[in-house]
Amino acid sequence: FQAEDGIRDIGVTGVQTCALPIYLAAKAKAALDAAEADMKQKQDAFAAADAARIAAEAGALAASADARAAVVARTRLDRQVVDVQAELATARQKSALLTAAANAAPGDTGKKQSLDAATAAMAATERKLEQARAAAQAAATTAASAGEAAGGMTQKVNATQKPAADAAAALRTAQGARRLAAQQHEIAEIGRAHV
Repeated sequence: FQAEDGIRDIGVTGVQTCALPIYLAAKAKAALDAAEADMKQKQDAFAAADAARIAAEAGALAASADARAAVVARTRLDRQVVDVQAELATARQKSALLTAAANAAPGDTGKKQSLDAATAAMAATERKLEQARAAAQAAATTAASAGEAAGGMTQKVNATQKPAADAAAALRTAQGARRLAAQQHEIAEIGRAHV
């Protein structure tokens, strides 16, 4: 027998010739379906990995901004401590001078009142210094914590970059395989149509 169309060879029947293109088209369609499913899976994996990377980067930016703000606050409070220390030094000098003046004129009530006012001002400045030091210490602790948090978020960004890059590469490979499977399916369909 000789085939009606397609392969023409002694010993190849028409049924065998007709079945070959149908088999190849079905096989190409199955390969295309598998490639499309694989590409969809890779798209989902890339979307998840990229979302994790973006979230980590946003977190790192926020943590970095918090750390910068904490450092600015700590610097401002450290300056305030220095200013209050200078204010206290001036108050102490004034109190020492008024003490000497009051001791030199024990009956002068005006000098005694000035000394009392200077002593009260010095005590208030000492309390102010304690508060400024406490605030500066709290700001330093906050700045250190914010710096550690920013460092942790930077590590998280680094940890998400490779999986996202790997997922992107896998997606590109799957897209290429899907294109190839689509071309092979198209060729198989053309072959089947001419049988």
